[in-house]
Amino acid sequence: MHVTTALRHFDTGAGAADDVGVFAADIFVSYMKDNLWTKAKSIGPGVNTAADEEALGLSVDGKKLLIYTNESEDAAGDIFYSTLKGKTWAKPVAFSKTINSPDLETGAAFSP
Repeated sequence: MHVTTALRHFDTGAGAADDVGVFAADIFVSYMKDNLWTKAKSIGPGVNTAADEEALGLSVDGKKLLIYTNESEDAAGDIFYSTLKGKTWAKPVAFSKTINSPDLETGAAFSP
């Protein structure tokens, strides 16, 4: 599985440009099939919103995804995580205030 962040006109988050012509960033996913990557598709509305969502890291087992989003009204941007439930990604959950601050957090990674 490959996850990527993109600004695309067919996303399931913002879906349209804002009043200055800027699209929101959303997360897309692609799978290896017959030694080729499938066309990237939106990870889905459970993760992508009208805010910016960016893929930061995927766990080795492919079941946990670290996400940056600026969806929160009380912060500049925070780190969230989502868990794969069957074939659907769960709604992202914010890390606690020991990780997220009122300031901007934009990077994270999994460690083995």
